Amino acid sequence: MPARARVDRIKVLYNAAKSLPYPWLLRDYPKTVLHNGVGRFVCQLQRLTFTFCKSTEPSFGVRQFIEHDLLDFARENPVVVVYVQPVRHKLPMLVGEYLNGRTASTLVKNMDRDEVARHVNYLRTRSGQRIVQFERDEATNNPSVQGMWHPMLHQDTAMNSAALPDATFSKHHSSKQSATERVLQMLEEARVTNVQLVDDGSPI
Repeated sequence: MPARARVDRIKVLYNAAKSLPYPWLLRDYPKTVLHNGVGRFVCQLQRLTFTFCKSTEPSFGVRQFIEHDLLDFARENPVVVVYVQPVRHKLPMLVGEYLNGRTASTLVKNMDRDEVARHVNYLRTRSGQRIVQFERDEATNNPSVQGMWHPMLHQDTAMNSAALPDATFSKHHSSKQSATERVLQMLEEARVTNVQLVDDGSPI
């Protein structure tokens, strides 16, 4: 009797494959950690460790960043714990630890101060999730049968068959009433109610 595929284990195997260090083989939909940003934003970076050497040339950019920019970074991000770890004759590296338990590291060898700052900001703004290829550019938990919203969703369909440029569709529409339109409206109301206006604007 041929073996039958265990369909109930497909999800388990897929989740196990996600833990493998091959992110270019995985595909997923864009998502956030616990809908982060819908309410109060919570920075996912928990700890940031600077590993560098005090004397070698490849760590010069990291030393400059620690000397000039690290205090400002710690002041602007009080939820991030910063560790400075000098190790003799070791290449400079940034290691970020996130709230979901994952870590991300980047080598900053022979980089200047600005490049180190860009890598620090990259680790700060990451969610801690694996980098995967997106199946689509959007994702929703409640798909709509009407499709996604776009700027032309509720526009008049007569523009589709009109020969452009057309004076009807070239007119500028504004939701605010101008001063000239307000004066014309006041004159029309005065004409309807038979109220005569004198030069100073008071009725007689």
